[in-house]
Formats: sequence, structure tokens, C-alpha cells
Amino acid sequence: MIELSSKLFNPKIYCHLYKLQGHFLGLKSVKVMKIDPITANDFIAVYREFLLDLYESSETEKVHKKLTEKLVIGRRQFAENRDLLKVFLEKNNKFNFPKETISAIENIEIAKWVYLRDTRYYSVLLNIDGLSGYGVLGLNDKIKEIVGQSGVVIETGVMPLKGNFVSDGLIISLADLGPNYKKEFNVKFRELKESKKFKTKANVSSQ
Repeated sequence: MIELSSKLFNPKIYCHLYKLQGHFLGLKSVKVMKIDPITANDFIAVYREFLLDLYESSETEKVHKKLTEKLVIGRRQFAENRDLLKVFLEKNNKFNFPKETISAIENIEIAKWVYLRDTRYYSVLLNIDGLSGYGVLGLNDKIKEIVGQSGVVIETGVMPLKGNFVSDGLIISLADLGPNYKKEFNVKFRELKESKKFKTKANVSSQ
């Protein structure tokens, strides 16, 4: 297990939060390292409404909150209580939400990740403890286009969707990795690949 120094996490946390509004209208051409736009739009439409519903139900001060802040608060509510999805679905049972979208939300892993680098086909995300990792696609934007660089610690959700692992599009960039940590996580990445603990394709049965 790789232990990151507490000094790595600067209290001046900066965010590159994906603005879900305005991105689910109008389809983009399919590109490498992104999920197909129709699936992305279906997911974003439901996920945004779900997180906003959780935000409105929370006890958080509601004054002068940006959309991205509301979504982050909603996601943290969900991370703390996974039963909230069931409550949302029961409350909105007249809507026929796409099954694969609901399955993706049910199986989302919300955590801190090391965004190590990109390959030609996916972004390399390793769990902060270095014990697991995924080859991750973006929604409408590649992870690097949101964060601006690799070699950083981020907080995001990773979910199985259409046979791939996909970021939920809501990303908080927490800190840069120093050269020593990069070296350690690159070693860990190779070990995970050799032990088949680095996954690039989601199990279809989980969909």
C-alpha cells in the first residue's frame, strides 16, 4: 500500500468541476477516450437531477451555491447513504429511466484517485491506496481536458457503463503528485497490470 503524506493535500483545494448543464444538448462525434454521446447524455440527464434532488434535501446552507457546488454536495450525500437512490426512484417512479444509467449510478465508486496518465485508449486511475485501478473513459470530455494535466490526485466517481469504466464527469482536482510519488505509482500501475488487478473493461453482468 502506498501512503500519501498529509502534506500532499493542501487545504487550498481547487476544483475543476465538470459543468453538466449545457453539455447534454447537441451530440458530439464519438472520439477515443470518451463514452458514446447518446449514452453520456442519458446518464448526465438522470445523474444531474438525482444529485440536485439530494442537494435540495440536504441540510446544507443553500445561499449563493453554484451548480457545480450543488452537484458535489449531492454526490457526497449519496456516498454517505447509498439507499438515497432507491428513495429517488420511488419518488420518481412515473419516469422510465434507462436501466443502464441506473445500474451505473448504483455501482459508482466515489473515491480519491491518482490520475496517473493517459494511454491511447483510456485514462489511468489508481485508487489512492494503490491496490486497484481502472482504465477510465470520460463522458463528453476527456479527464485531461477537465483537469488540465495528469499526475494529480482527484476525487471523482468511476462507474461501469456500456462495458467500460467511465468517470461521472464531476471531478475535483486535489493536489499535484511530486516526482517520487509519480515513480511509486507508475511501479504500482505495472504491478496491477501484471496481477490483472487493473481493469479496462467492466463486467457486462454488472450492467
